[in-house]
Amino acid sequence: MKSLVSTLLPVLVTLAPAAAIAQGDKPQAKKTAKPEIFRARHILITWKGSPTAKPENKLTKAEALTKAQEIYAALQAEGTDFATLARTASACPSRAVGGYLGQFRPGQMIPKFETAVLGCEIGSVTKPVETAFGYHLILRMPIDKEWPAKLRASHILIAYEGARSATTKRTKEAARKLAHSILAELKKGTKWAELVTKHTDDKGTAPQAGSLGTRPPSGFFSPLMTDALVALESGKVGGPLETEFGFHVLRRDAVPIPYKASHILVPWKGVSSAAADIVRTKKEALALATKILAEIKAGSSFSQLAKKHSTCPSGAAGGNLGEFSKGQMVPPFEKAVSETKVGGLIGPVETAFGYHVILRTQ
Repeated sequence: MKSLVSTLLPVLVTLAPAAAIAQGDKPQAKKTAKPEIFRARHILITWKGSPTAKPENKLTKAEALTKAQEIYAALQAEGTDFATLARTASACPSRAVGGYLGQFRPGQMIPKFETAVLGCEIGSVTKPVETAFGYHLILRMPIDKEWPAKLRASHILIAYEGARSATTKRTKEAARKLAHSILAELKKGTKWAELVTKHTDDKGTAPQAGSLGTRPPSGFFSPLMTDALVALESGKVGGPLETEFGFHVLRRDAVPIPYKASHILVPWKGVSSAAADIVRTKKEALALATKILAEIKAGSSFSQLAKKHSTCPSGAAGGNLGEFSKGQMVPPFEKAVSETKVGGLIGPVETAFGYHVILRTQ
């Protein structure tokens, strides 16, 4: 069974563009300095024939506008909850989380949608905004805590009968109680991995102790989960958080700092990916790599020697490989980099591709 995150990602991909396609009216409030980040909820009202309309939708465009205007009027009444209306009225998949779109930066949404949000005061709702997909009502929200570029997290999922992808007969209330008891156990000192093995219903992440990996903020189960993770300090646990899959006990994990390195690749005849014109023997390749390493230690330019000798495409950039995370490079290469201090030279390192002279830069 795949991780449930993999199952939900297509939904998230569908959800975000629903807002991204919005086209706004003229701004309803005086423009201020353009912010670096936005946060919003929205309600989408579709009509028959609009791209995301369901087959059973019989509303005309005029009727859809009337409905959107009625919802807008209802939202002006004191005590009316936007999220509640979104769950019952919106045609966007974001209705599952009360129309919540989370945070997005300038340029992530099309200009007219961004303009509509920018022109709306924080805490206010736009009038119906027409797009090819329907009419949008957008609630601009304050930024509590800015989402980082990447998050790393683990979870324990407790599903219940009726939750998405669930096979259990457990009731919702029993799931809630179990999730709370797991959180209490963690706070008492019970090992995370032990509780994952015993309880999680996400069998896809169970072998990795519930790890969801490192992802952009929009890559988790919902924007609400991202908010919950951002509120936690690294290494801390929280929840339970309910999504359509059940209750999640969460742990925010530290995002590993990626490696950076440059290398010079010296292959020999017959080695993996070696060009047809490579005729040197393995012994000759080792001798050349050793000579290159000595020249660098004597003061020669790593970049210039990479351009001269390396057969890797990175040679044209002076051997620069950019950033890479654990597991992205073949084991001998990764091991050599991880065991060397930043600024250190390594080599020659043998892999299936040849001998490498490596400079760790981060």
